[in-house]
Amino acid sequence: MERGINPLIDFVLRGFREGRNPHPLFDMSYYLEGNEEVRKGGANPLVEYVTIGWKKGRRPHPLFDTAYYLCMYPDKDPGKGDADPLADYVTVGWKKERNPHPLFDTNYYLRTYPDVEESGMNPLIHYLYDGFRDGRKPHPLFDASYYASNHPEIMERGMNPLVHFVLLGFRERGNPHPLFDTSFYLRGKEEEESDLANPLVHYITVGWKEDRNPHPLFLGRFYKEQVMIEDRNPLEHYVTEDIGKIGNPHPLFDNAYYLAQLHLTEKLTCTPLEHFLRSNSHDCCKTHPLFDPAFYLETNTDISLEKRNPLL
Repeated sequence: MERGINPLIDFVLRGFREGRNPHPLFDMSYYLEGNEEVRKGGANPLVEYVTIGWKKGRRPHPLFDTAYYLCMYPDKDPGKGDADPLADYVTVGWKKERNPHPLFDTNYYLRTYPDVEESGMNPLIHYLYDGFRDGRKPHPLFDASYYASNHPEIMERGMNPLVHFVLLGFRERGNPHPLFDTSFYLRGKEEEESDLANPLVHYITVGWKEDRNPHPLFLGRFYKEQVMIEDRNPLEHYVTEDIGKIGNPHPLFDNAYYLAQLHLTEKLTCTPLEHFLRSNSHDCCKTHPLFDPAFYLETNTDISLEKRNPLL
């Protein structure tokens, strides 16, 4: 842009027609692609959002869910005439650790990465511009490095893993975390799949409360009964709490029994179940005294030939 040009006037006169983004959290292309009425009308998308769009629940960015924000923080009710939810989030909402999307946990991001909190930068904007490149996690149940490792095209193209998952990955049944099996979560619920939208979002907002299980080896109700929690997502508890505070994820997976066989010299950087699933020791490391993987494979050669995890 030429020196002396007023950026606001430029945006109002021509910038919006050229698809130029006015803010890190307002994606012009995304907004127009998702709202045919706005696209055909030719109005300035940002003006439309600020005056009308947010009241209709329209999303300005893949990682800002307007309807979710209004539901979670009812003081942003449209009927009260307050500022639009995105304006609330960028001015005061993030400072109150409000979440812009079910898959971006502001409190988790700031606690996990204290340098972001110290910088005073909006955590979502930090994640969009810097955090994802460093492999930082936006939510306890979205492991960006794990997801990207299963979708190499993401890093090759410099794409944001979470944005990819929100827009495309979940439709392809990509797994966002080692302990969230998308296909398993939808199994037997295929008729509901269109209504579930993003399965991980469904699990985080509704599913865990219904005791839906995210993985064959993680039984939510079984876990909650061990650690005596009813008002907290059991899988989030398992992946965020210290080893001494977590329960066993499954009747046939005993954390302590499994770890005792590893003879580790350093502290695990993940949960015991994640370590088990990521390792190649399925046939030798026992997860329970009464499940012998070597015996199981020896007596079921078809499983051994297929190189399947014997416990699964």
